[in-house]
Amino acid sequence: MWALYVDESIETARCGHCLTNDAINAPAVPNEGWDGEKGNDIRAERNQRIAAAQWAVLPGSPLSTECQAAFLEYIKALHRLTIDFDAPASVVWPDEPALDFGE
Repeated sequence: MWALYVDESIETARCGHCLTNDAINAPAVPNEGWDGEKGNDIRAERNQRIAAAQWAVLPGSPLSTECQAAFLEYIKALHRLTIDFDAPASVVWPDEPALDFGE
């Protein structure tokens, strides 16, 4: 089961099946430029994109192993937006992986 845990200074994703805090490899502390309405809007969009992609990495996913790994990297990149970009205006959204059912 996926969950997004948000603390005042730390943003972390956890999945009991495939993602741990160690897998994120980050000091998950948002940059200071993320305060305000624009930062909140980007976080909300990010959270929606994460929620929409979670099915791809859950046990029983019909996707190929490679595609699941690509989705895991995509989700990690979404989580790191507030860390990797100095301010909301500089965000470049990662591309969602193409679906591959390994047929």
